[in-house]
Amino acid sequence: MGKTKELSKDVRDKIYERSTAILFSCDHSKNPGKPAFIRETADCTYLFEWHTALVCPPFKTTSCCYNDGHGNSYDLSSLALHNTNWVVLPQTGSKDQRYYINLCKSLVPQSGLWGCPSSAAACLKNGDKYVSLGEVQEGLQWESDVLVLKYTDGASCPASVQKRTTIIRFKCDHEKVVRSDLFRMLHTIIQYTHSCKAEDIGRVTSAPIYNPDTDEVEISFNSNTPCAIDSSTNYTSKIIFTCQKSTELGSPVMIRQQDCMYVFEWATPVVCSEMVSAQGCSLKVSQLQYTFNLSALSGVVQVRGPSSSYKINVCGAVNDKDCKNSPVCLVSSAPPFSFGISKAMSLNYSLEEQVVIMQYGGRDPCPSVTVGGDVCVFPFTYMGKSYSECTADG
Repeated sequence: MGKTKELSKDVRDKIYERSTAILFSCDHSKNPGKPAFIRETADCTYLFEWHTALVCPPFKTTSCCYNDGHGNSYDLSSLALHNTNWVVLPQTGSKDQRYYINLCKSLVPQSGLWGCPSSAAACLKNGDKYVSLGEVQEGLQWESDVLVLKYTDGASCPASVQKRTTIIRFKCDHEKVVRSDLFRMLHTIIQYTHSCKAEDIGRVTSAPIYNPDTDEVEISFNSNTPCAIDSSTNYTSKIIFTCQKSTELGSPVMIRQQDCMYVFEWATPVVCSEMVSAQGCSLKVSQLQYTFNLSALSGVVQVRGPSSSYKINVCGAVNDKDCKNSPVCLVSSAPPFSFGISKAMSLNYSLEEQVVIMQYGGRDPCPSVTVGGDVCVFPFTYMGKSYSECTADG
């Protein structure tokens, strides 16, 4: 039935228009990938998910810190390179071979002849051939009293379905300092050499505090460890977070020691004000300093749901006559329904979920429903009279 008195109050107060939301998530193995129907929401929004390499930032990263749960922390973030890569020459074998490795993030592309895959964190160069030895998947692990970092899902092994994996094992050596800028930190209690244990100079005791005067975020830490220069005072530390627009989360750097307090600075996009700007099928995300371009997805693709079939053209329109030049159209019904118009398209980015969100609005109205949730079907006959719209009769 389609009588007004049988319509739910929510529907009477607000008649929804059909709209579409497509969630694009990063998947390096799918280029361009295919959309999949998820569900229809109560407000007539049709949700689709699309795994594609087109929304993958240029780097894959993971945490370079590990806490063993017994008060010992390890921080290898200073070993992650931002402008170059670690190069390892084989002790035996071909002189044309070399290994490129980065820590906790993808390799940094180099100029000239460079063929390592953009998602690889370890790569073998053998002559003019480049082979991925694994990608960043998870952070540091503790195995058999050794700190271990694993890269998986590299290129396929010869004559095998298995893929190459790289395992990096870190061993404490107080005599080895890996970078010259760490020398100034050697006199602090925290040891920044490989995976040596660090002494406690502070644990989180309060929530982050925003300083509007400096536009910075600060976190303070207190410890139970007596200060070496004043045993009546325990060590404390502070991290000052500053905005740095980048695709990487950054890492802390000690900037000064004030008696028994250690002050660190952490430049990261996490505390930057988020700004996004869309133009056509491109989305520029200021926090990432990166532009996602979805124009390669132009063209009509068909998506089958549990009981319906849809056509999508995210950067254009479905040309079927009854789809009204809509970018998303339900074609398994008679007549087809439009789920949005290109002029009402919006693009956004979720940093937490790392997805690009495309939304379309402004199209065919949702069907009216009864209080029981049944869709009103027109025309209908009531008391011997035919109706093509909702009525208050009766």
